[in-house]
Amino acid sequence: MEDDTIEKIRGYLKKEFELDEEDISEVLNEFLSNMQSLIKKASSEIAARNWTDLKKTAHSIKGVSANLGADFISSRGKELENAALASDDAKVSSLISEISNSFENLKNRHI
Repeated sequence: MEDDTIEKIRGYLKKEFELDEEDISEVLNEFLSNMQSLIKKASSEIAARNWTDLKKTAHSIKGVSANLGADFISSRGKELENAALASDDAKVSSLISEISNSFENLKNRHI
């Protein structure tokens, strides 16, 4: 699966929701802000080995990303949710790193 791109997400929002560029920018800014908070929260939950809350946060990462067509982040969110359910330290660390890197790439291309 390829990394998510701002162009791909913009196209998805335009096609699925018929948003204009101003609305797309507003939705993207909100997504980037929310995702940054969710990644930070998930990282704290991983450090604390708080699997119950991590599972909920991962579910939010998955859903928020899916709603915008950010399929790569969404799929990794689903894997993170499953890894939290299994209390898999190594897997959750690897996945949050992938999610964070993909998110940073998106954010840097949006600026």
